[in-house]
Amino acid sequence: MGLQFMKKKFKTAVAAVVLASSVTGYNIAKEDDIVALDLKKSSLESMDYSKEKIEDISENLVKYGTFSESPECFKHWRVVVDNIAICTYENSNDVFSLEPEDCGNSEDAIQLCQTIDNIEPGKKYTLNFKAKSTLPKSITVFISDRMDVLSFSKPATYSISDKWTDYTYDFVVSENTEPLSVLRFYLGRTMGKISFTDIKLNLSS
Repeated sequence: MGLQFMKKKFKTAVAAVVLASSVTGYNIAKEDDIVALDLKKSSLESMDYSKEKIEDISENLVKYGTFSESPECFKHWRVVVDNIAICTYENSNDVFSLEPEDCGNSEDAIQLCQTIDNIEPGKKYTLNFKAKSTLPKSITVFISDRMDVLSFSKPATYSISDKWTDYTYDFVVSENTEPLSVLRFYLGRTMGKISFTDIKLNLSS
C-alpha cells in the first residue's frame, strides 16, 4: 500500500484579491471547494497571437511553465487565497510575480496551483523551477488531490532568496495518486514579492 500524507485543511472563500494593473478582466470560478481566480484578457478577440512563441510542453507535464503572455497561460495556472490573505500578481516577460499585501496566517493562505494530467501512481518525478523573492521567504511545494485534503507526495520546503536560483524537487507519488492531481506552491505566512519561471515537471528515468 502506497504512502498517504495527511495534512490539515485550511480554506474558505476568497476575501479580496487585487489584480495587477496589466490585467483587464477576470473570472472567479469555484471548482469543488476550491475558489480560484482565473485571469482572462477582455479583448482577446482583437489580438493577433499568430507570431507568439509557442511553448513546447511535449515532455513537461506543467503547461506554460515559462508563464508566456498567452491567453492560454491562466487557463492552467490559478492563484488561490483564503479569507484573510490579499495579493497582487502578474505575468510579464516570461516571469510570474506575486506580492502579498496581507500574507495570511498560514502557509496555505496563498497558493499557486496547476492541475496535472496523467500522474502515474508510485512513479518518481522531478520538479525544477527558478524563483527569487524580495524578502527571505519560505515556500512549500507538493502534489495533492483537487480538494487539497491529501498529499500524494512528501511536501518539500524551500527558503527563497533575492537572487534567481534553480530549485529541484525529487519525489515519488503514492499508490493512491489520482490521474488529475494538483501541483501546489504554498506562498502564504511570509511577506515578500516572489517570482517564478521555468517550472518543469518530468517523469524521472
